[in-house]
Amino acid sequence: MSKLDIGSYMEHPLVQAYLRDLDIALSSVRAREAGEIRESIREHLLSEFTAPPASENNSVGAVVTETLRKLGTVDSIVSELREGELQEPNPSASENQWRASAVLAVSALGVVLLPFAAGVSAVLSTVALVLAAKYVSTRARTPLIIVNSVVLLAVLAYLVIALITGDTLFGTVQGAG
Repeated sequence: MSKLDIGSYMEHPLVQAYLRDLDIALSSVRAREAGEIRESIREHLLSEFTAPPASENNSVGAVVTETLRKLGTVDSIVSELREGELQEPNPSASENQWRASAVLAVSALGVVLLPFAAGVSAVLSTVALVLAAKYVSTRARTPLIIVNSVVLLAVLAYLVIALITGDTLFGTVQGAG
């Protein structure tokens, strides 16, 4: 087949409709993955259209129809992709436990430092919030976010009281001892 023949296959209305439907179906998929799938489908079509036909009597329409039939429907391609996304491995339970423990340790350090270094405590709690939101499994994330939000509120309350009184809360306790 000549390049002109390949162009006539790729410009066939059925191929154009298939690629248009594929673009629409992939609009809900991450851009990188959608681009890879589009490229893979186009490469497959080109390789099929450049392969010598089984019989010289095959018309462009017959070759296009058979190629698209072998490729499968757009819906089947997208549903396979979605099933694959659902089966992507999640971090192991021990890895999630380790991450949650690390975030909890940062949170605990923030709580311990609250009376002595409210600013450091605020930074640690903020770091713990970000780590919990990004790296911890959904099940463990909610309690960690609540704990760190409470610590940040305590830091805020501590700083407001310190500004109002002009002293640290524990300054009188340290001075009395």
